[in-house]
Amino acid sequence: MSWRSALNSQSKHVELVIEGALSRDELMAACDRTFALALEQDMPLVLADCRMMSGGHNILDLYQLAKQLIEKPPGPRDARSHHRSPGS
Repeated sequence: MSWRSALNSQSKHVELVIEGALSRDELMAACDRTFALALEQDMPLVLADCRMMSGGHNILDLYQLAKQLIEKPPGPRDARSHHRSPGS
């Protein structure tokens, strides 16, 4: 298992780089920690480089990961938080 999160202050994003095999739980933890870092640093964009990731992740694992990421509350600069209708 190998992953790291890196801040790019020039383009204001956090990059998650995953290499090798990660279990479903390790993959979820890497994403959770990366999104926490992005929120802490007020960087609304997270890029994931999974080109070197290996392992037999099935479609259900990847679906659950995507579902977890969608259900996360928006960060302070998330686009969804800036487009509320008046009175909401």
